[in-house]
Amino acid sequence: MQIKNLEQKKRSTDNKDSALTVSPQVSGIQKSGTIYLFLAFFFGFLGVHNFYAGYVWKGIIQLLMTLFSSFLMFIPLLIVFIWVFLEICFVKKDAQNVLFEVNPFLQAAIMIMYLFSLFSFLYFYIPSSILLLNLF
Repeated sequence: MQIKNLEQKKRSTDNKDSALTVSPQVSGIQKSGTIYLFLAFFFGFLGVHNFYAGYVWKGIIQLLMTLFSSFLMFIPLLIVFIWVFLEICFVKKDAQNVLFEVNPFLQAAIMIMYLFSLFSFLYFYIPSSILLLNLF
């Protein structure tokens, strides 16, 4: 009788231990890589994609840099654009270390479109900033 009780206690403690040692891949909620990429493309300058992935501090820094960029001739905004492009290229996991499932063709297409929009921004920004500097 005592042996049976000891075996049951051992099984119950084994089950508790195995419940505590669940890998992060199973315990975390998987975020969509497609949603992450689209948020980065459309709202990346506000850091929305980082809030979605759980990188709250990165999102706050990007948001503040964008909001205060008008005081520094929009140079922080350019830094945020480059930062978001690098995140589109290299971020593969969310804050809980759970991998995104991303279609590589979609990622490549968004990278190309984002580069085009970045160069468009530079094409229109640099001449206007030089014109403003010449006025003073």
